[in-house]
Amino acid sequence: MRFYYDSLILSHAGCWINTCFVHILAKLLRIAPDRCENKFPKLCSPLTNLFHVTNCSNTGTMVYKKFIEIGGVVFISSGPNSGKLAAVVNVIDQNRLLVDGPCNSVPRCVVNMKNIQLTKFQIKIPYGARTGTVKKAWEKSNVNESWSETLWAKKIASKARKATLTDFDRFRLMKLKQKRSRIIAAELSKLKKQAKSA
Repeated sequence: MRFYYDSLILSHAGCWINTCFVHILAKLLRIAPDRCENKFPKLCSPLTNLFHVTNCSNTGTMVYKKFIEIGGVVFISSGPNSGKLAAVVNVIDQNRLLVDGPCNSVPRCVVNMKNIQLTKFQIKIPYGARTGTVKKAWEKSNVNESWSETLWAKKIASKARKATLTDFDRFRLMKLKQKRSRIIAAELSKLKKQAKSA
């Protein structure tokens, strides 16, 4: 919610500054404010573009797509449970969350918002749900299977796999990359020759 209010405040600030600028300009030129906007659109538009203000009402498009809400699945990026997924059970205050991840060996604990990253997944649980309820909802939603298919999870798995390589494994990997590069270069040179001859 805090992020939504921040974007809303910025939008209203942009509207207010833009309106003030138009009124000052109108007063200096001694014309009506609406005529000033029509007469000098290029002069009045930069402030609107700076604050991304299209409409001063609350019906504008939302900037953020992910929000902290009950049942939202988060990735713990640092701390004792780093690298694991958990579900938001309660929002304690603007800095702390109560999370629970029974399917990923994450005990029910309080985490700082700086130590988590929001994911696109969500499970249906009530406010302050017990661990058993969270576990049932997690298994029903197949969160672990959906997470493993994402590019984010694949990158983490690849990084972990690279960290466990021995010196000989890294040498073999280097040789395979060199072999791949030679094959690509050979095929590219063939294509270039065909293009020249055509």
